[in-house]
Amino acid sequence: MKIGVLGGGQLGRMLALAGYNLGLSFCIYDPDPSCCSKELAPTIHAEFNDLEKLIQFANQVDIITYENENIPYQTLMSLIQYKKIYPGIEAVRICQDRLLEKDFLKKLAIPTTDYLEINSLDEVKKAAEILKFPFFLKSRRHGYDGKGQFKITDASDIAELSEETLKIGFIAEKFVAFDREFSIICAKGLTGEILFYDLCENVHRSGVLYTTSNKINDAMFNQAKRYVEKLVDEFSYIGIVAVEFFQIGEECLVNEIAPRVHNSGHWTIEGALTSQFENHLRAIIGLPLGLTTSRCEVLMTNILGEMPDKLEFLQSNQVFLHDYHKSPKPGRKLGHYTQLINAI
Repeated sequence: MKIGVLGGGQLGRMLALAGYNLGLSFCIYDPDPSCCSKELAPTIHAEFNDLEKLIQFANQVDIITYENENIPYQTLMSLIQYKKIYPGIEAVRICQDRLLEKDFLKKLAIPTTDYLEINSLDEVKKAAEILKFPFFLKSRRHGYDGKGQFKITDASDIAELSEETLKIGFIAEKFVAFDREFSIICAKGLTGEILFYDLCENVHRSGVLYTTSNKINDAMFNQAKRYVEKLVDEFSYIGIVAVEFFQIGEECLVNEIAPRVHNSGHWTIEGALTSQFENHLRAIIGLPLGLTTSRCEVLMTNILGEMPDKLEFLQSNQVFLHDYHKSPKPGRKLGHYTQLINAI
């Protein structure tokens, strides 16, 4: 079976690496000629609005998935006429727009931060009255790794904004003094089978995920699991989904939904009986899901900006390096390494 993957970044790369062990083959679609998945599978380099190339892509694969939720919705609408797409495209429509995502969570009575729609300076000023300082402005679309976000601490920050900037669409989000950030990763199969990985405790630097550690038998697991079960049921979801949370005392608020394999799940490659990447593929082609049990405690660290001496990571038999083969750039995720702790 050949899997078509929309997006050729490191997530597409790791999907292909996991899939070859299952006997699958791949075709990647990505506008970037330098995308890091191209060395692993035939790749079509074309824009996401190139209907001729999209049809060419669809005609050579059996099923389509995607590695990020920022694939244009119209692209998915074009492709679904030719091949099945998992996860379903309604999840993309909702999750690629922060306002729609927050409204979706509100409809399901899943707690999230207080928020307001923002399209003008007057609405930002109104948000300051309602949410109080400080609060965040976040672009509705294409915001990831801290991009498209502004912390508004006082009126002088509002004065620096322009109507031109705001017209792309934002939300204002109440500042939350959380105790920690965590995510939970769920796998849902075509047969309705659903499994969860251990909760992932996350640490960010400048809005970019820096480390993740799995927390076996964490006290917040069941509460987070209940919320995720509600949203995958509403979406009739198939595949891997990651949901990010803020913990405040004994309660948790949903921050974001990622309808795909996720950076905070990279620890599962060495640290779980079945990785998130293999289980995503198993889910979308109808195989039984693999066990999600943690092998041991794990720490995953992203390598940002510059790749250090790889030999440093090869001196321990409990440290595993993943090089994405990407060119160095400040803040860019070039790879990650996983450290097994108390491994048997």
